[in-house]
Amino acid sequence: MTAIACLKIFIGANVREANQATLAGLVTKVAGAFLETRWRWPRRWGEVAPFTFVIADPRTTRLDGHEVTSLAEELHFKLFGQGTDGDVRLLMFEGEPDAVMRFAAQDPAALAEYLDHAGPVEGLEGRLLRVTADGVYALAPAHEVGAVPPPSLPTSLPPTSQATPTASPPPARTVPESDWEATFRGVYSTRNATFVGGVVQAGRRDGSVRSSLVDGPSCMPDGDAEAFDEACINETVAALAVSEPSGVLFVPMAYQAIIHRGQRQTRETWLHRLPQAARPRLAVTVYDTPRDPPYTAIVQIQTLLRPFFAFIDLQTTDPDFQIDKLANEAVNSVTLALPDADDPVRVAVAQRFLRNREAYKRRRIWPALTNVRTAREIDSFVNAGIPFLSGMGIAEPVQTPVTATPWPKISLPMTDNPEPARRRG
Repeated sequence: MTAIACLKIFIGANVREANQATLAGLVTKVAGAFLETRWRWPRRWGEVAPFTFVIADPRTTRLDGHEVTSLAEELHFKLFGQGTDGDVRLLMFEGEPDAVMRFAAQDPAALAEYLDHAGPVEGLEGRLLRVTADGVYALAPAHEVGAVPPPSLPTSLPPTSQATPTASPPPARTVPESDWEATFRGVYSTRNATFVGGVVQAGRRDGSVRSSLVDGPSCMPDGDAEAFDEACINETVAALAVSEPSGVLFVPMAYQAIIHRGQRQTRETWLHRLPQAARPRLAVTVYDTPRDPPYTAIVQIQTLLRPFFAFIDLQTTDPDFQIDKLANEAVNSVTLALPDADDPVRVAVAQRFLRNREAYKRRRIWPALTNVRTAREIDSFVNAGIPFLSGMGIAEPVQTPVTATPWPKISLPMTDNPEPARRRG
């Protein structure tokens, strides 16, 4: 289970009212720097509104408010120096993701009363703490109200022979028998003129279904997404058992499956089949990602997938994907799947996506394009500085994982002449 909480930062009213815009920027800078260095992966954080941050830790069921007392101290020093004047206090609300996000959306003026009085926030069930540089005070639930002591440290370490292991032994990585088989599609780095690896795709052995993430909407998994996702994981395990490819393997995973608890738990069971030693060479492509995924969905994606994959890619069909709403480095890349349409429509969609290049640079997230089909498109996207491309114009299906291979642009696409992905309709 992942612990998740919202931090709302309150500054003395005289300072806040005098310099609202400047103050908000300074708080963002100080709090962002603090969380960037103190709240490292696999813990995640993001700013969701001025003076408001959401933090999460997949390794625990409860967060320690004492970890953010230093943030209150740093903000006090930046705003008021070393003197005793000034007022910096934080409210930290911890609970279920929906409750945390409702707390984050509340007007700070309506929450200010909790800075001085204990009690639950109306309509929200969770744990409420007041955090200052001097310590932590629990405001809700009622049975916890009072000063929160810092966690005690052990006086000695247990003997080595009795030490509790840090993780349970990995389960056996058995792959069920399947009527699916995989092929692989190269992902091309335009900056280095190199294939960096390939996307796993799968089809039924009888040829009735062959789905792919790189050939446009007509080839995407539809009603068979669950079977497709499991087949791609199983085929990745099988490929890794045969050899250790030098390229990155991009494994598909449906967005909707990750945000629904039951399906997410099923996917996690499958993911344990992947060998942990292969993680540096594994990436995941979360397909059918909507234009504006909520912060809680990004946390769920990170929590589920980071232990198994070194790289996370979000794939969307919307060129106006809201990149500025993601935290810096929330994922590694966002890939736009170009539509199945005439050239003018495809060009227009790509241009809309490319207008946000600076936003991707600010967020330190790579933009990428898939369903690239022609040499003209390749030239255009290379000139536009898109770092990664895939699609039929880049690489046809091949039978073995794509290795890291230098490949001149003039020689695209990579071919191996297996059966291509079949388009529906």
